[in-house]
Amino acid sequence: MYITDQNGKQVEVTDLKAAIKQAKMFKGLRHVDASPERASADDQIQAYWQDIYEKLLQLQSN
Repeated sequence: MYITDQNGKQVEVTDLKAAIKQAKMFKGLRHVDASPERASADDQIQAYWQDIYEKLLQLQSN
């Protein structure tokens, strides 16, 4: 199975259950000492993982 990330790269999913668990964890991570630069980067990273998570859930429901 494959999904396409926000950058247009195809990502192979070999263990859907584990991938969902991992994406769920990653989408909630942030730096503790969130300087403005890190906070901005964290927002982008969280958006990336949120998108991956939603695509994995969609894949699971199909």
